Amino acid sequence: MAKSPPARRYSALQRHLHWWTAALVLSQYAFQDVLSDGFAVVGQGGSPNAWQFLVITAHVWIGALLVCLVCYRLYLKRKRPVPVAAGQTTPSVARLLGIFQFSLYLVVLLMAVTGAVHYYLGIESASLLHEWGKWIVAVMVSLHVLAALWHWKVRRDDVFQRMFKADSDRNPGADH
Repeated sequence: MAKSPPARRYSALQRHLHWWTAALVLSQYAFQDVLSDGFAVVGQGGSPNAWQFLVITAHVWIGALLVCLVCYRLYLKRKRPVPVAAGQTTPSVARLLGIFQFSLYLVVLLMAVTGAVHYYLGIESASLLHEWGKWIVAVMVSLHVLAALWHWKVRRDDVFQRMFKADSDRNPGADH
């Protein structure tokens, strides 16, 4: 039996996890005013209203879900890495991009940890780190999106398309 060529795109599973992660990260920013107001009420010893409680609870659970998704994505990335196509970039640039991507995963994980430490243990310095992390994630995600668009519109290579069409779309057995 002939060995299949290495994957040039992400599997359908990896692709779906990417978009779910992106949607959940973006959702964490959606109700910032409600979160801030709710946490301010709690910080003053009061109880948040029903809407604030719902948004705070969803924020906490989505953070926990993001930890699971990021850990699973890291596992899949190790199990089935996507190689850079020959001639697309230098090894040093590929290494730098890998560090950036890993750093984005790490910052998302740290956001969940600092949020949980502040929420459950009341440690204020964790809240400050969580606030800084919010901006770091926003900048890193923006850079990630800009780089993807640059690949699509300027370089016109297949990097952008890797997240839209999976190898398993052509080869159903490649999804695992």
